[in-house]
Amino acid sequence: LAIPWPKGVKQALDSTEFVKFDLSGLQIGCMVGQSALGDYLIKSIFIVLIVLFLPICCGISRLLPQKYNMSGAVTLHVCGTILTVLFLSFTTVGFSPFVCLQHPASEAGSTMAMYPHVECWQGEHLGMVIIGLIVLLSQILSLCFIAYACFMLPRYSVNAQKREDMMVSVKFVYGNYRADVWFYSFLMLCRNLVTAFVPAIAPNNPGIQLAIMTQSLICSFGLHCYLWPWHMPLCNAMDFVSLSCVLSLAVLA
Repeated sequence: LAIPWPKGVKQALDSTEFVKFDLSGLQIGCMVGQSALGDYLIKSIFIVLIVLFLPICCGISRLLPQKYNMSGAVTLHVCGTILTVLFLSFTTVGFSPFVCLQHPASEAGSTMAMYPHVECWQGEHLGMVIIGLIVLLSQILSLCFIAYACFMLPRYSVNAQKREDMMVSVKFVYGNYRADVWFYSFLMLCRNLVTAFVPAIAPNNPGIQLAIMTQSLICSFGLHCYLWPWHMPLCNAMDFVSLSCVLSLAVLA
């Protein structure tokens, strides 16, 4: 969020830069000639490789003797878990080209928040917008798949023929939550989608961003208190404390 945080708070928030899939430690600029478009493209390729690595391995294993074959259901479960855990990071990367801040020099127009030397809607920024849309489309498709899995899960749970494989393949959807709130993972992903989208909404107006983020956190906090979704009471308590702290930070900003 475009908020002038106090120095101590800003340092703490800077420690969460990994959410943006920051690969600066790999010195990618040396490979792409300090090109912002090349750096962003490599980030996006990393996302694709992370998602597709196991399915590719599973497909290759089908060419080997049966004892070396990977289970399709387990592969889907692991891929779904990865998508769920990294959903916020992936969508943040996808929205990055749309976060444009007004340059102090009015004649310079607006520049990207992630790459301050790149002028928005000019040159290589247009290529980054296209790549960002592709990344976002992949995440929207994964969100639709998880929504479908949540919708079909009650039916699969009583289908004797498909039950075993299907319940294993979508275990990442319901495995951590109580049986009566199996759909909570979808709600969490919707919250993460809003969280990633907020910086792209009126990036030069922190008041609007803060209002949207606060409303999202209030809804999340209320749902958590009402559903108390996690299997383990400790996880519920930790989630309650973390949401309380983030909501307090947003309200006091």
